[in-house]
Amino acid sequence: MAKDYADRIERLKQQREKIEARMNTLAQKAKVEDRKLDTRRKIVVGAAVIAHMETNQAFAAAIREVLAAYVGRPNDRAVIAELLQETAPLPVPANSQPAFAPPPPAVTPAEPPAPPLPSAPSPFVSRFAQQPTDTVASDAFSEISRLLNR
Repeated sequence: MAKDYADRIERLKQQREKIEARMNTLAQKAKVEDRKLDTRRKIVVGAAVIAHMETNQAFAAAIREVLAAYVGRPNDRAVIAELLQETAPLPVPANSQPAFAPPPPAVTPAEPPAPPLPSAPSPFVSRFAQQPTDTVASDAFSEISRLLNR
């Protein structure tokens, strides 16, 4: 009788190990998918910001200030060196699609309020959520927040 219980316990332990292995595999796959989604979001937001920089010089200046202030690693600064230069045209890859054309401004007497920030902003958003001191920076931060909250 005791042997019967021991066999059942051993089978259950083996089943538990198999289930734990499957759970670990699924957790790893979920982590990989989350990282891919995060990377894709960054690419899309970055492309939108760069496209808007091409059409709005005030926005471009505000983004340059943000990049100069928050990008400190030499390798990262080397990658965005062209974006930090005010007089240089923004790089356009040979295989790129046409630049984003923002919709024409709506004819309204008052500017609509900026969309509210999410209740728990991501670490990226919270780093830049400080109140800007001038209107150009304020517009740039509002545009970045709007793009991040899509």
